[in-house]
Amino acid sequence: MGTLAFNGYMDSIKASIGNLNESVKTLKIKIGSLEERLANGQAAPGAQELLKEQQNELERIERKVLNLKRFHVVMGKKWAKTGDRVIGHVVYAPPIGVGVGPNRFTRDFCIVELDKSKFVNFIGNFLSLGAMLCYLPRCLR
Repeated sequence: MGTLAFNGYMDSIKASIGNLNESVKTLKIKIGSLEERLANGQAAPGAQELLKEQQNELERIERKVLNLKRFHVVMGKKWAKTGDRVIGHVVYAPPIGVGVGPNRFTRDFCIVELDKSKFVNFIGNFLSLGAMLCYLPRCLR
């Protein structure tokens, strides 16, 4: 990920936090209104259940905000430098082939050696890098 893409990603995390904080504000207003109506005995049937649902949703969103803030800090500390975002290097990349084989497919692939230290908590044998899907052999796991 280059600097422009990284900065855009960091901005998108901040924007998500901002959007979720707006949801928190709205939910707090709804919860306050429901609590007031329940306290005054003016609540509609099912208001208690709705209040509980709204409180659960508020807790869920607040946890999500907290997790995104933590993630933003980790990204800023561990991935901010361009060199920190290098996860491996190409070891084999044959020329693109057009009309390859009996079905005349396009052949475009490369083999990348990944830096194991960047994947210490990785579980599995596939890694998605956007539009690419990478197979990770047993030796990396």
